[in-house]
Amino acid sequence: MVCAAGLFAGLSVCLSPWNACFGLVVAGLCGRHRSAFFAIVALIVGVLLAPELPTPVVVRGGVYQGLVEVTSAVTDTRSGTTATVRGRDGRYRALLPPGFVAGPGDVLNLRAEIVPARPGSPFGRPERAMLRPVGRIEVLSRASPHWAWGTTARRSFTGFIERHGDPVVVGVVQALCFNATAEVGDQLWTDLRRSGTVHIVSASGLHVVIIAVWTAVLLAVLPVPRWAQLLLLGALLVVYAGAAGFRPPIVRSVVMVMVALSAYLFQREKDGLSALGVAALATLLWSPEAVVDPGLQLSFVTVGGLMLFGPVERTEAGASLGARVVGAGKTLILTSLIASVAASPLVALYFGEVSVVSPLANLLVIPVLLPVVVGSLVAWGLAGVSLPLAVGLYKVLVEPLAGWILAAVEFTGRLPFATVATPAPSTFWLILFYGSAILLWQHRVRGPHERRPLTDW
Repeated sequence: MVCAAGLFAGLSVCLSPWNACFGLVVAGLCGRHRSAFFAIVALIVGVLLAPELPTPVVVRGGVYQGLVEVTSAVTDTRSGTTATVRGRDGRYRALLPPGFVAGPGDVLNLRAEIVPARPGSPFGRPERAMLRPVGRIEVLSRASPHWAWGTTARRSFTGFIERHGDPVVVGVVQALCFNATAEVGDQLWTDLRRSGTVHIVSASGLHVVIIAVWTAVLLAVLPVPRWAQLLLLGALLVVYAGAAGFRPPIVRSVVMVMVALSAYLFQREKDGLSALGVAALATLLWSPEAVVDPGLQLSFVTVGGLMLFGPVERTEAGASLGARVVGAGKTLILTSLIASVAASPLVALYFGEVSVVSPLANLLVIPVLLPVVVGSLVAWGLAGVSLPLAVGLYKVLVEPLAGWILAAVEFTGRLPFATVATPAPSTFWLILFYGSAILLWQHRVRGPHERRPLTDW
């Protein structure tokens, strides 16, 4: 974690030179000279690898003719399929034909109309100009077949939901399971943002844990050794990450889950902070420019806050069902509150407002997210065996719970006091807030009847 914090501070000097101070704060807080040394080394490495801020291709229109390299997973939208590509003079956002399959590393040859960039993005960063292809797109090379597998799986799932699901909740279910947000309307986006629940339609840690846990349970019945089960699980999670867009938050989640589950092979206990540190180092070294991604920043800050300050469940022997339910409820409330507080400075920075109903909204939504995701995926898998059974499971279990999520988001998001407008905090205040949080943290030894809740992952 010390190395990850130093690397993050060093890479983020591209946003503000003052961000390096956070790495110095971390080094100063280290109780051992060895830890401080590694924090400084990671800070220096981050400064050397600091990326340039993404800039738009300044054009007034025209035609692009030639090769482009795809640098992101494709995203299905209402108007087609989009992906970020790197051309000879910068990065563009390409609007590809509906159903087009591509992934990072693929090389395309195309002729396209250049649509000028918008003045700015919702995150305060410049937008890229759009390429609108004219005629046939030639695929010169494919980097990896698993992008196609993931995209095919996502489109198969969305097709099943669209054919047999209620149009009212179809967009919510698609977004919950595969981050497919093409059917999420502007009003729902507003409700999600105001209620502080926009994370549920962005495949992230909770989604990966749901899939990983249930897949691990199924693999456990196979007569194969644990290391083989982990290999199969890792391969499945990579495909799922590709299907969900392979965004930095989901990369973080996959790495954390695999590191945590692999502890068993070394006769060690799972450690969330170690897994988070490894995930941060792997993500940022593999893609240094991800440091400016708001999703990655919010993901790491939120999970880090939960690891450091999250509640610990006490499982007492002989506790009644009612006591267990009350305890789980308290844990969920505290978890939601801590996550909201940890993310609030960055939310204020990027959105100019902070949701005050987020703990309530998440308390209503999170408990039903598991059956919705698992039920949807099981129904989709059963469609090839028994379509009536698959549709029945979806109609009886998934749609009512998805309707509950939609109603809860609309109710909390449309309350007049749902959000509070806030000025964008400066880098100084961000360093002060998160530095003070580290100072307030106290090490504690977990007892034999205590465990971290599942939501921490």
